[in-house]
Parts: sequence; C-alpha cells; structure tokens
Amino acid sequence: MKILSGMDGLPALRDYRSFRVSSYDRTGANADFVLIKPGEKKTTAEIKGAGSVRHIWFGGAAQEEGWVRKTILRVFWDGEKDPSVECPFGDFFGVGHGMSGNYWSLPLSMRVADWQNGPAMNC
Repeated sequence: MKILSGMDGLPALRDYRSFRVSSYDRTGANADFVLIKPGEKKTTAEIKGAGSVRHIWFGGAAQEEGWVRKTILRVFWDGEKDPSVECPFGDFFGVGHGMSGNYWSLPLSMRVADWQNGPAMNC
C-alpha cells in the first residue's frame, strides 16, 4: 500500500472554481485588517454554495493581554443557526492559555514576528 503525501494529488485535473475571501484594503492603501471592538461581532466570510475551506489565515494584534483566548471564532455551515465551530482564536489555531508563540505542524502554524503586531495564524 502506497502512502500518499499531501502533494501527490497536486498535478491531477479537477473540475472546480477557486475563490478567496480577504480583508484587503479596497482603497489601495495598506490597511489590510478588520477592526473588531470589544463585544462586537464581525462576519469575515460569507460564501454561498457547496465547497470546502482549504486555508484559513488570520493575523492580528490587540492591546489587551491574552486576546487570543478572549476572542471567539464561530464558524457556521450550510445555513445552520448554531455554529459548528465555537472556540477561542488561540485554541482553534493550536495555542491555549492565551499564549502566542512560534510553532509549525502539518495542519496548523503560528508565527509571531513581534509581539506588537501579533501573530499570524494558519489552519
């Protein structure tokens, strides 16, 4: 039995359309972020139709210590009223106890360039 790596199927032809949702600055400047104030809820992506989410990236910073534990990520699928994912940002991206740090694993990673600008989190 051959064990496939994550890249083995890369050259295979597929019938699909690729989409990307981003917070890019629509003015052409470099304000690539969405400000979320305490107690506020923001929708970062609303995608219609069948599909799969292949990559989630968030970067962020807050003046409040432990914000990665105090900010909740909620993900809803298929029009459900209750979230399929509901957990602190840091926990979702693999770091608990509100601690940000550098690490890499196959499904998750976090890179902290400097503590002022906050971590870049990948799933």
